[in-house]
Amino acid sequence: MVSIFISGLISALIVWVCQYIPFLNITLDGIVPILLVAIVIGLVCAFVVPAVKGLFKNANAVIYLIISLIINALVLMLAAWIVPGFGITFWSAVIVAAILSLFVAGFSLTGGKK
Repeated sequence: MVSIFISGLISALIVWVCQYIPFLNITLDGIVPILLVAIVIGLVCAFVVPAVKGLFKNANAVIYLIISLIINALVLMLAAWIVPGFGITFWSAVIVAAILSLFVAGFSLTGGKK
């Protein structure tokens, strides 16, 4: 449960930083939407995303990466739909999902070593 919270918090932090990139259309109105985005992303990524990605596990690697990117972008779009004060366009969500994927891959590579 703690990892879900930390994952959502890191994702929300990345979304917050990405709102300052000029060509991305992201709006966050204060700290409350950021925290709500963290909760929504954490919960959706914990329960829905593994089931959907499991359907495409046997696909070739490139197809799997593209589908993962689109699923993560849709998770951001769902968070924008649920959370008042948070808005994002589809292409901005795709770019932020790519950034999130790079950070998640980096954390999983460094976090697994003891």
